[in-house]
Amino acid sequence: MNIINEMLFGSHLYGLDTPNSDKDYKGIVLPSKNQLLLGKTSFHVDHSTNNNASRNTKDDVDKTYYSLQYFVDLACQGETVALDMLHAPDDKVIVNSDIWKFLVDNRHRFYTKSMKAYIGYVRKQAAKYGAKGSRLAEIERVLNIANAANDNQTVGELTVTESDVVKWVVYKDNYYLEVCGSKYQDNLKIPFLKRDLQKHFDKYGERTKLAKLNEGIDWKALSHALRAGYQARDIFTKGYFEYPLAESSILMDVKQGKLDFNVVEPLLSQLVDEVTILANQSNFPDKVDREFWDDFIIESHLRIFS
Repeated sequence: MNIINEMLFGSHLYGLDTPNSDKDYKGIVLPSKNQLLLGKTSFHVDHSTNNNASRNTKDDVDKTYYSLQYFVDLACQGETVALDMLHAPDDKVIVNSDIWKFLVDNRHRFYTKSMKAYIGYVRKQAAKYGAKGSRLAEIERVLNIANAANDNQTVGELTVTESDVVKWVVYKDNYYLEVCGSKYQDNLKIPFLKRDLQKHFDKYGERTKLAKLNEGIDWKALSHALRAGYQARDIFTKGYFEYPLAESSILMDVKQGKLDFNVVEPLLSQLVDEVTILANQSNFPDKVDREFWDDFIIESHLRIFS
């Protein structure tokens, strides 16, 4: 493989490693001449010293290499792994090249108002762990309305007052009642609505009870979501972020489960709201200039034949 970049990744990159952290490396490669001629230019390769199903230990090493085209695709989609790599400090970069330097110098060209995958990850985690309190109450409110209705009625016949998480929406020319992200078409019979809302209520209720006991929480995933949120905020306010983040001490406490969930959950919810507002107010383009990056990929691949 023609390696054009390799770096230390994961907790060692973020400055959140502990004595038990395994080593994780990521890199970018140019395809071979044969791969290029056969059209096999978008791929990634994984190597790991752990060959069983157990979790990695501090002695394990994972290495992942992305082809240049695959990496650019990830970055254009706003994937966290690509944007994390593009902000790696020099002391974490093991293999450097002109191609990598060009990517870093032009990383701002991957910034958009949405950065869908990047911000979407934060929102997904917030929805997963933040469905307590007011969200739970809203599900219960609509469930009570449905329980009081006749089973022969449809969703569209219900009188439901809208709120931040309960609203009537139009999707593909059809009307839906949206409750905490779940959509129910207006012609759906009430029994189906009640059954699904009850399922969500029971699930969220159990999660709320576990959260109060600080149980059933994936603290590592929660810390990743917070980190991605802080990074997105820095991108929208400063135009970049750098490791270690100013919030590293908080992230480490979250990762190790040292903070009460009722302290962490509001941080994540507020961060999602803040990043959403900043994204809407930003001067970033709506989408990535893909033509620019396609020209770059072509030019880089031509080096293989030179």
